[in-house]
Amino acid sequence: MAIFDFQGGDVTGTGGQYNVVNGTTHTSTVFTEQGISFSFTSDTIAEVPGNGGNAFTFLGSSATDLQGVVTVSVVDTDASQSFLKSVSISLASYGSGSGVIVLSNTVTGGKTTFTLPSTTFSSGIGPFVAADANAEYNKITFTANNGFMTVASVSGTPSCFMPGTMITTEHGETPVEDLQAGDLVRTADGRLTPVTWLGQQMIDTRLTHPAKVNPVCIRAGTLAENVPLRDLYLSGDHAIAINGTLYNAGALVNGTTIYRVRDMPRDGFSYYHVETEAHELLLAEGVAAETFIDYAGRDSFINAQDTRKNQIAEMSLPRVSAARLVPEGLRDTLLARADGLSRKAA
Repeated sequence: MAIFDFQGGDVTGTGGQYNVVNGTTHTSTVFTEQGISFSFTSDTIAEVPGNGGNAFTFLGSSATDLQGVVTVSVVDTDASQSFLKSVSISLASYGSGSGVIVLSNTVTGGKTTFTLPSTTFSSGIGPFVAADANAEYNKITFTANNGFMTVASVSGTPSCFMPGTMITTEHGETPVEDLQAGDLVRTADGRLTPVTWLGQQMIDTRLTHPAKVNPVCIRAGTLAENVPLRDLYLSGDHAIAINGTLYNAGALVNGTTIYRVRDMPRDGFSYYHVETEAHELLLAEGVAAETFIDYAGRDSFINAQDTRKNQIAEMSLPRVSAARLVPEGLRDTLLARADGLSRKAA
């Protein structure tokens, strides 16, 4: 068994081979995330991005590779999650042309098993995972060796603000989605700095795992009195500054005053990110929150072409991206404030 953990374009494999030439072509594949373009190829490695509503693409280099009708069974293996469902998909009969067959259906939600019959594909054909700018990627588990498998560069998780987040500017507060290049935003240390780009990232909730892409809510008053001023919604990998350290919002989740939003619109939603000339801390609902930096994956934004690809150095503050690394003292402080807010509400 090979497990792949995607962090940006990085790939790691454990528990078995993940680049086997002429390996077993009968493949049972478990995805613990959705939104991955999954392809089969022979000796030609080519990136095959997903194309919107079509989640999975199968590729053959010759007409003989994919002749006939193939049934791909998609089975929900985690019924505890209400957003999952099971479907069965058939590939259209392959004739001639580019060698690409696109599934007409998409799959919604988390852990799913794909079983592909071994008689379908010629020797040496194996899975190829391709980038899809509209999707989310994390961990893939292959339960059998596969022939000639290659993993392409994969987008990282979103790091952005939800629409409606109020950003402090020279003229007061402005919804993040209304900012434009040239607007002056107020930094946490009181300076004004121009917006150089406002990125918009679309999240397709049909193809992505809620635990990875749904926003984190930091309730009003969670961090200090009137901080945030109102409930702050941002992606789990977006960092806020507390006592000189950057903390990814997802690392601070406590289930009460900081929690992952469970239900989002079924037709998707948008995130917005603010780029300035340097990696800064702006004020989002009164919270010191980071501006855009290149490791977040500029190409995953629908308007990436609207800006030059500046190389911005990350600020020197330490960063905590996992819950286990959050200091116990900070957790205790946040829980104490949560208790105080609960009693105040009562």
